[in-house]
Amino acid sequence: MVTNRSNWILITAGGMVLVLMLVTAAFALGVYVGEHGWTRDGLQYAGGAPAAGPGQQNRPATGSGIHQNGQSLQGGPGQAPAGLPPGRPQVSGRVLTISTSQVELATPDGRRSVTLVQGTRIQDEQGNTLAVNDLKSGDFLAVFGTLIQGDGGLLQADLLIRLPPR
Repeated sequence: MVTNRSNWILITAGGMVLVLMLVTAAFALGVYVGEHGWTRDGLQYAGGAPAAGPGQQNRPATGSGIHQNGQSLQGGPGQAPAGLPPGRPQVSGRVLTISTSQVELATPDGRRSVTLVQGTRIQDEQGNTLAVNDLKSGDFLAVFGTLIQGDGGLLQADLLIRLPPR
C-alpha cells in the first residue's frame, strides 16, 4: 500500500532527476557554444589561430603551424616550406565577402576584415599563385599580415593562403 509519505518521496526523487538532467543539458550546451559559437560562422578550422584584437601586438605564435588532415603544412618555429612565413597566421577563417581591397572572414572570434594591398600575395596550399578572383565565399583562408595599430586594429594582408576544403 502506497502512502502519502511514499508518494512525496517518489515525487521528490523524480524532481531531483529532472533537475539533474536539465543541469547536464545546460552544461553540455555551454560547452558546445563555448567551442563553436552560436552560429556556424564561429566554427573553427583545425590549427586556426585567434585574431589579434585592437591594442594587442601582432606576434606570430610559436608552434607547429597550420594542420590539415593530420599533416603539418608548416614545420616547427623557423621552418617554413615554400614561401610561408614562420609561425602561425594572424587570423584564419571562412570567407564571407570578397572585394579587390578587402576580405571579410568568419573567425572563431567573430567577423574579421582583412585589407588587401598592392603587394598582397595569394596562394593555395601547394604554393601556386592565385588571384583575388580565384577566391570564393566559403573558402578557408590563413592570413599572414601586419596589424596596423593606428586604424583600430586593422589587419593588412601580406600573404593569403587558401586551404583545401575539409
